Amino acid sequence: MLLVREVCGFDKETGEFVWSAPIDETPVRVLADYLDSEDEDDLVFVYDLTGDVLEQAARLVGFEIRPDLDYQLTAHSPE
Repeated sequence: MLLVREVCGFDKETGEFVWSAPIDETPVRVLADYLDSEDEDDLVFVYDLTGDVLEQAARLVGFEIRPDLDYQLTAHSPE
């Protein structure tokens, strides 16, 4: 199954979507080592990104962590 994965940022107060950045397969595999998931082979769910895994995601994708946002790794079918 072809999936599009993104790191998404949501406003902590309102929960509203603020931004997203695509993430390729290789960085996703790196993040999989940090995620406590039961679907490590596919990573098809939504994962909260905090602490070390958020820092790794920021380094791999190339964004600065904003304290006013919550972050998630998401996966969806291409449109």
